[in-house]
Amino acid sequence: MPATFFVAIGFLDGGRMWNDTVIESIRRAKCDELNLNKIGLGIHPLSSMTERRKAMHSILSKIKYMSLGERHNIVNKLADIVDEELPEDMMMTTHQVHALGKHGMEIGAHTINHPILAKLSSDCAESEIIDSKQLLEEITGYEIKAFAYPNGQPGIDYTRQNVDAVRRAGFGVSVSTAWGYASNHSDVLQLPRIGSWDKTPLRFSLRLLRTYFDGQESRV
Repeated sequence: MPATFFVAIGFLDGGRMWNDTVIESIRRAKCDELNLNKIGLGIHPLSSMTERRKAMHSILSKIKYMSLGERHNIVNKLADIVDEELPEDMMMTTHQVHALGKHGMEIGAHTINHPILAKLSSDCAESEIIDSKQLLEEITGYEIKAFAYPNGQPGIDYTRQNVDAVRRAGFGVSVSTAWGYASNHSDVLQLPRIGSWDKTPLRFSLRLLRTYFDGQESRV
């Protein structure tokens, strides 16, 4: 089944996204309680996997909307506090991205550093959008037509200015994380989507059908 892979190109070839640094640090921490007060992230019990998941969610939500520099700095400090070896092979290589495109999968752009576009200056946001397209085109050898907004909540994670920048960059389609069914009335530069986290094909298929019919009803 073909799919579109939205690539944040700055993390290829051994990079690690900030959220994975948080997740892997919490997952590998060899303690039952993690004190992050000195970096403003509180104290987190880690005696069970449920508590570790709760800590991950809490920390990620606090860091997500920081500036790129702040986010990078605080994530590195968290990793230093935990002091465990973290994986360096979680992201695809340039070769793998090229191979995906060559074998029938679509490659889409997802910025370079996966920032919250609404938090950037217009120039920085436009650079993240345009440069990610150009760099992916150099890797794949063909035009990149699709874009996904990082985090993707309309009006919160990206703005109308960012949509205009996506249009100027030459993308033909872009997707948000607004939940819903896309129709021929949808804005092609802000398409809604549904998640694909179901554990069985049947449950996923039923949710697709439900979303489709909900969309049909909303148009009546």
